[in-house]
Amino acid sequence: MKLGSMRTLLFTLFALLALFSLAMQPVAATEKQPLAKSRVINILFDNLEDTFPASQACGASGTKAVKVKKYIQTTLGYLAEESSKTVQVEASCESAILDNELIDYYKSIQGSAAKKITNSLRKLKSGITLYQCEVSFNNVAGENTWSRGIQFLISKNSEKAVKHSFRCLMTP
Repeated sequence: MKLGSMRTLLFTLFALLALFSLAMQPVAATEKQPLAKSRVINILFDNLEDTFPASQACGASGTKAVKVKKYIQTTLGYLAEESSKTVQVEASCESAILDNELIDYYKSIQGSAAKKITNSLRKLKSGITLYQCEVSFNNVAGENTWSRGIQFLISKNSEKAVKHSFRCLMTP
């Protein structure tokens, strides 16, 4: 097995273990957290083949779109290398109403992929409740925090991610 393939396999296993440990924590849904954290993680894993818009660098060079899976692998690989620091995985959601303001927000952040997210959101019924969720991977060392996250929308009715709503979040 090549070194690159072995490394990818190890990063993937580390990612699965880290997310599995978070998913096993008994955190129920509340008004402030409308979906259980384990459910948010499961929905994210159901969408590993989705891509971020090419206009978002997401750690890649050039304007190539990056898959959610590759972004998570790269992020967790970096965190594995920084083993002397505290690693946190967080998941949270807030309720959001589908209206023109939400559509305009997602159009503005999706760049060249704005048409795709607009079409996905327009297929939904105006006024429905969505969840705007975020999963973040944090490396905390004293006052220095490094974080990489993923934000996406989930339909309240189907509990499925809204296609083309994924975006990467990076905090130095």
